Amino acid sequence: MRITRKFLRKHDACYTDAEIADLVPALGVNALQVARGDIPPEDRIWVLTRPGVLPDSMLWEWTARTVDRALSRVAKPDPRSLAVVPLLRRLAMGEKIPQAELAAAREAAREAAREAAGEAATLAAWAADRAADRAAASAADWAPAWAADWAADRAADRAEDWAAAWDAERQAQISDIIQLLDGTP
Repeated sequence: MRITRKFLRKHDACYTDAEIADLVPALGVNALQVARGDIPPEDRIWVLTRPGVLPDSMLWEWTARTVDRALSRVAKPDPRSLAVVPLLRRLAMGEKIPQAELAAAREAAREAAREAAGEAATLAAWAADRAADRAAASAADWAPAWAADWAADRAADRAEDWAAAWDAERQAQISDIIQLLDGTP
């Protein structure tokens, strides 16, 4: 998909028309060019997570990596939260997961989040909710950028240097997207 000036305006990009014209050539750019672009990481993530820019399989894998990284920061993550990551990876592989299984994962992750009251568990519950919701919804109804914001914010909350932690998480998310676009592990 080409990301054009018109596409960015349609999605209410926070840049002015003049800024968009300076950043995006008349014929547009591809996703890899956006990922490697010279704008803040959160803006690149915002563009890349607009509906139709990346394939759903790539968004699921990227979300799995984001959730997995958030859970890795927890000393003893609840197994119910950890179970969300393989479910997201199955979705990334294109597996059709039965509604009953998605509903069970959603409830288990919610329960783990309630018990733990932890940010990473809550992110896992959110991912399970989105997985269950997405099974019956269109790509336009899914907002994976929220997962990125959540993970970066939670990483920063726990760090002494908030700005450095936020930047590191955002850079990790961009690196994940570039790897997925390049087809590298």
